[in-house]
Amino acid sequence: YCTSCGLELKDEEKFCSGCGYSGKMSQGEESVIRIDDGDIVRLVELDASERRNMRNRLQTERKLQAGRKFQAGHMPQAEKKFQFTKWHTPLLLPAVLALVIILVLSGGNVNRQGNTIDNTLHGGTTAVQGRWIYFSDQGGLYRMNSGDGTVKKLAEGSFGSLNVVGDWIYYNSGNGIGRIRTNGQGKTDFSGSEQGIQLMMVIDSDIYYMNYSSNSPKLYRMNSTGGDKKELGDYGVVLGIGGDRIITLGIENMNRTDNMNQAENNMPGYKIYSMKKDGTDKKVLFEIKDQLYGYMKLQGRNFYYTASDNGAVELKQYNWITGDTTTLLEKNMTACSIEDGWIYYADANGDLFRIRPYGRDKKKITSGVNFNFSVSNGWIIYNDSQTGRIYRVREDGTGKEAIGTAANEQGIMD
Repeated sequence: YCTSCGLELKDEEKFCSGCGYSGKMSQGEESVIRIDDGDIVRLVELDASERRNMRNRLQTERKLQAGRKFQAGHMPQAEKKFQFTKWHTPLLLPAVLALVIILVLSGGNVNRQGNTIDNTLHGGTTAVQGRWIYFSDQGGLYRMNSGDGTVKKLAEGSFGSLNVVGDWIYYNSGNGIGRIRTNGQGKTDFSGSEQGIQLMMVIDSDIYYMNYSSNSPKLYRMNSTGGDKKELGDYGVVLGIGGDRIITLGIENMNRTDNMNQAENNMPGYKIYSMKKDGTDKKVLFEIKDQLYGYMKLQGRNFYYTASDNGAVELKQYNWITGDTTTLLEKNMTACSIEDGWIYYADANGDLFRIRPYGRDKKKITSGVNFNFSVSNGWIIYNDSQTGRIYRVREDGTGKEAIGTAANEQGIMD
């Protein structure tokens, strides 16, 4: 059975025909299933008969949906709400051309989510779309072709919390949110002078961010042009997309200090929520009992996070379907990121390592790395702890060189 939607799978099937997920339930997991047509909404414990009924309901709903789609495609011409004619061609051509231009400029892929949670937690100084890696440095915004390694400066100014969706780059200037086209034109600051913005995430045409300007941080949402601003509630970090919903992490019972991971009195309680994009229909997916320490990432059935226990930092994996927690790594790390089965982490000495879970295949990549680093399209881009300038190095540790402002000063790039 599919671990995402519960559909019964044939032995030879590697991917679910219902939702596309590539995973099957083991015998020990068959009592737990995700419902609501595969959306990440909630978990229910089912006995054998309930489980059979749930799968039958899901299969029936899919057959009905397929039937409706078939009927809609074969309706008599008079019953169709829309019929394409030659008069629609002039209307569609501009939209088609715009889409082609965006696909070409983005390297063939257009983001729905403007950045990864890994990069966002590391300050959002880097964002990726297609083959292009966008990064900010002291006094400027840059674009790097991950294929040939060429770098171009797009604009002067302060750019943080980068997100790239379509042909727009969204950023936090330190005084508010703005956007600029991926070719460096059309720079617009549209949220006024708003201080305390952190952990910004752009999803489709919506901008989500935390405002830390008060003792009670709030989660906000606005549209892609800065309008329709709405408060969605108390502290919440947007982790990403779950179907047509957003996934957030919330903290309860917390008297905040300057560090988002510490509590003055009571141990904070962490809950992962699923909600509609406008903040409604909020539901709890699961809870984390450990005290989080900076890193968090929801990937399929697994929630990865760092936890602090008596000074030691542990990277853990929580399977929110089975409820099992596994310690993947215990190191003196200041920051980490998980990409393609590898754990990248920086230690207190500024050395950056790559290692497999449980400590296998450890390799030092480079040194002089502070908290801000990102792993993108085969490159690691990081902020040098001594100079504060941006460097890049390949994932295997080769090809280290300065880019951005440091490269300008050294005459490496135009």
